[in-house]
Amino acid sequence: MACLNSGLFQAFTLALASGNKQLELKISPRFVTDDFSILKQSVVDGLGIAVLPDYMCREETQSGKLVKVLPEWGLKAVDVYPLYPQHRVKIPKVKALLEFVIETFHCKLSTH
Repeated sequence: MACLNSGLFQAFTLALASGNKQLELKISPRFVTDDFSILKQSVVDGLGIAVLPDYMCREETQSGKLVKVLPEWGLKAVDVYPLYPQHRVKIPKVKALLEFVIETFHCKLSTH
């Protein structure tokens, strides 16, 4: 979903964290999407600022296309859970997907 703000959206609350500090900001977004790729491209194109995962923006921050505005602040940590029927864990493609998810998220989220 992607939508330009046409007055349909009310203020959102953005919860940020830095160490033990927490901050809640009321924001009125100009653009709303549930796709990080679209959001990143919109910011690169100059639409505004966004909270994006570091691993998605490394290339753009190194090249200067994007600049970290509040580098010491970020979203609260979230847990990721793959869900699957218990009896299917031994199926090779399910096992391969689980290994891929574990490796991908560990590598992308633990390296800064």
